[in-house]
Amino acid sequence: KKNGKISTLALFPNVPTDAFGETIPMQAVPTGVVKGPDGALWYTEFGTDAAPPALPSARVSRMTTGGTVTALTKGMMYDAQPRYSPDGQWVLFTSDRDGGDNVWTIEVATGKTKQITKGKSNRYRSPEWTPDGSYIIVSRAPQPIGPSKPWMFHKDGGAGIQLVRDPAPLPNGAFPLSLVGAAFGKD
Repeated sequence: KKNGKISTLALFPNVPTDAFGETIPMQAVPTGVVKGPDGALWYTEFGTDAAPPALPSARVSRMTTGGTVTALTKGMMYDAQPRYSPDGQWVLFTSDRDGGDNVWTIEVATGKTKQITKGKSNRYRSPEWTPDGSYIIVSRAPQPIGPSKPWMFHKDGGAGIQLVRDPAPLPNGAFPLSLVGAAFGKD
């Protein structure tokens, strides 16, 4: 702990192998760490797929308060940005597991995943649950590079609605608004 912040390396010191017994390379530093209601830590672990050729991948893993690590997602997909639901039963994350960048949930008790958004061309970042756990707010861009806007989706999926739009037409010299992330809390 330094300057009131906890180091990711302090949370995961000297972990030589992951849940599958694979050696964790130095670049596999856990990020996106969130603490669940039971005290377990959920995080994104960057690394490489074990099968030749070694391809970059990211998976969502869980570490109990006793230090047991379980990878909840596996393979060559890029699973990232986990967020616990307010009731602690679901974890929200982004993934390219279907060939596009989308939002998914995983049921904590069973490990069952559910795709919330669909498509191959949008980019989703910074997903967050609404305080009641019924909806998901996520930043969506219509292409890999470009301005993001907040969208809201029901926890069971569906078309979703865009929450913020640019004025039409944009004033001369203006750039499209780009918003990333939602925040719910006392502040």
